[in-house]
Amino acid sequence: FRRVLFRSINSGTINVGANALTIAPAWANNGSVQISGGVLAGGTVTNSPGKSFSGFGTISNSIVNLGTLTATGGVLTLVNGPTGNGTVVVLNVFNVLPAWTNTGMVTNAGTIVGGTLTNAGTLNGAGFINPAVVNQGRVDFGGTISNNFAQSAGSFTLSGNATITGNATVSGGALDLTGNKLTNALLVVDGTGALTNAVAGGTVYGAFSNASVVSVTADTYFNGAVTNTGALFYRGAISNVLANAGSLTLNNAATISTLLNTGTVNLNGQTLTNGAFVNAGTLTNAVAGATVNGSVSNAATINVTAPHFCGLITTMA
Repeated sequence: FRRVLFRSINSGTINVGANALTIAPAWANNGSVQISGGVLAGGTVTNSPGKSFSGFGTISNSIVNLGTLTATGGVLTLVNGPTGNGTVVVLNVFNVLPAWTNTGMVTNAGTIVGGTLTNAGTLNGAGFINPAVVNQGRVDFGGTISNNFAQSAGSFTLSGNATITGNATVSGGALDLTGNKLTNALLVVDGTGALTNAVAGGTVYGAFSNASVVSVTADTYFNGAVTNTGALFYRGAISNVLANAGSLTLNNAATISTLLNTGTVNLNGQTLTNGAFVNAGTLTNAVAGATVNGSVSNAATINVTAPHFCGLITTMA
């Protein structure tokens, strides 16, 4: 069933139901549009501020969303990526076929599928996001991204425990754990990116590589292998190997299972509890009270200018 209407503004309610409805030419929704498994086609539709599109089915025409677009009741499929600075609310499945850019707000409590999602606005909520995500805006998220994540600007704040099944790269802006747990394949911080955490308990479960800045002010935990070629200001525990070719500065007590150092380790008056510690770089301390609870195999330089306590030191030829 198909109807073709010629009107420019809807100020009432359009209920597409399970039918196919074509509206031409371009038109504006100043009321509400409800879809229950049907198909909406025709000219570009502008969803006006404060107005709503909702339901499930297929929207095959272009949509400029300045109001609220809600995927509820099933799968809402968009043949063209939405534009505009409105709000998208995902309660069930939101399927955008091509790659698209969010310039408004997306609140996810369901599943987003389809093409790559570039966020230049705000992306929040939980649930599942299946396509790759490129962030240039603000992400407050505590769900699962079943793909790769790349951030070149903006911020990614964990609003709950999160999973990224692919690789995560933060080359600009900040990733803030806020005391939550991130499960990942490989997390890379480089360029002008940063990793922060100010709430005790923040944890990275996958492998981690830092070529920029990590600055944590509360106990933070890494369960995977860590490679540092940047600056790491640290407290907490690394339950794996830390290969440090950059600078590691303790800002409170830290536990590191295995520390392989070719850069600089600054105890900074704090306590380091370690298993194997092989120093082929520089171990330094200028603040009284520093303690190393473990042995050190030294093949390079230990330079301390303040009293400290250390376990067995073995000099390697």
